[in-house]
Amino acid sequence: MTNANPCPDNSILYFFSDKFRLTGNLHLPEETNPPVVIGSHGLFANRHSPKQIALARLCISVGIGYFRFDHRGCGDSQGDFAQKLSFAGRCRDLLNACDIIQNRNDTGNRIALFGSSLGGAVALFAASVINVESVITFAAPLNSKCVLEAVKKSNCLKKPASTPIVQLMDYDLYNRLPKICNVLIIHGEADEIVPVSHAQIIFDRVSSPKEIRIQQQGDHRMNDPSHQEAFGRLCVQWFQKGFKT
Repeated sequence: MTNANPCPDNSILYFFSDKFRLTGNLHLPEETNPPVVIGSHGLFANRHSPKQIALARLCISVGIGYFRFDHRGCGDSQGDFAQKLSFAGRCRDLLNACDIIQNRNDTGNRIALFGSSLGGAVALFAASVINVESVITFAAPLNSKCVLEAVKKSNCLKKPASTPIVQLMDYDLYNRLPKICNVLIIHGEADEIVPVSHAQIIFDRVSSPKEIRIQQQGDHRMNDPSHQEAFGRLCVQWFQKGFKT
């Protein structure tokens, strides 16, 4: 079972996933026991992702809390990135984060998920095993093929893990997707890392209600300011809708 210990700064939250102490920021509006969106960052990112910071601000403005945290081996969380990189581990991190938030005295038990890139795949997996009000993914990879290619190109595994990374990162969400509903899928048309075809398959496989938005000429990092603005607006509207149903 997980546990949490807030620092004097109320936005900082520590919790445990397996034996690792993870670090996050919990942003709460003035409302009593608000619903909370929990974010999962990408492969090489951390909780300070601009997308997550922007989402936290927007959610707070409409009375929704936001929790962004560093997965094991990332940012300020414990663990060595190269040695602790696994899809199952990241899924446990997110599930433990959900457990923490749902069992606090200052939050409600209604949660939604946001995931960027690999974090999108992690969010979809989590949504297939626990009840969430809604899910939003950006540039989510359906399976591990392009993730493994990114790991290989990064040369981050100079010291090989005891279990081959091909096994640790092996996943395919195809058969899990029909279990998930209330999903908004956002993807860049020109994504150079995760092909846009992944978004279409995910959309076709998840259950209704669902929406897909393809950003014209959009890249994996969402560098276009107009895409960023539209992204924030769409996300907040989707989360609001999910929490009202």
